[in-house]
Amino acid sequence: ATSFATEQNSVLTYSVLSTVTEHTTFLGGKTNVTLSGSTLQLSASQTTGTYDFNSMIDLTTAKKVRVTVSIASAVFNPSDTIDARTANIDTWTTFDGTISGIGVGDCRVFVRTTQTDPAGAPTWTEWQRLDSAEFSARGFDFKAVLTTTDTAYNIGVTALSAVAAEVV
Repeated sequence: ATSFATEQNSVLTYSVLSTVTEHTTFLGGKTNVTLSGSTLQLSASQTTGTYDFNSMIDLTTAKKVRVTVSIASAVFNPSDTIDARTANIDTWTTFDGTISGIGVGDCRVFVRTTQTDPAGAPTWTEWQRLDSAEFSARGFDFKAVLTTTDTAYNIGVTALSAVAAEVV
């Protein structure tokens, strides 16, 4: 298993203005992704899928904020189950499934912003990748792109959120 964290050490103090949490229901738009229980994953035989967040952030006025995304995901082999195995059990290298190779799957979040009311007729910026960044905007729209380089593997997302915070 691998874990990545974005440290945000700062001499400044931030206050959370808004949070968008998509898990565990993932009610947003889905293209080539499905919901299995409370896990968002690629649909069968797909190498790329998109999840459009159900909610946006509207700060009601344009503000300078730091937006940070949080993702919990794992790459897995859906076919590596006891019932799917045909080899003699004595030849198995592991009993409870294999661990995926490095770089097999990924989940990346993208954001676009607007200076106007996002519920009206906004003019959005182009999509840009987001881990953590500072913006001056009123509205924020998010999407997650799930990918795998091998259709034998899938990626499951169990937590997905974005937070907008301003300097106090």
